[in-house]
Amino acid sequence: MEKVVTFLLFVLVQGLFIVGVKSCFEEGMILEKPALWVKRKLGPYWSKPFVGCIRCMSSVYGFITYWPAVIFVYGFDVWQIPVFIVDVFVLVYVTWFLYKKQ
Repeated sequence: MEKVVTFLLFVLVQGLFIVGVKSCFEEGMILEKPALWVKRKLGPYWSKPFVGCIRCMSSVYGFITYWPAVIFVYGFDVWQIPVFIVDVFVLVYVTWFLYKKQ
């Protein structure tokens, strides 16, 4: 039960981080110009996971936040791959929920 609660708290922290990053890329914010550059270079479809879509950003930024933290705490093991997949799917909902409550 302790690992489930830890996982859910970690997902919440990841979700807050992703919503914060998404907010920084919006119009009038500090990272608006880099977001425009990414959209221009990658196009509207391929830029979504990096700067454009809160649900799509869960995959890229979930990867960026999950693996360093998990490898630091547990080291690498095969059981972490399915947990990462679940993490990304849960993050899609959590980030969307937090973004809409903003």
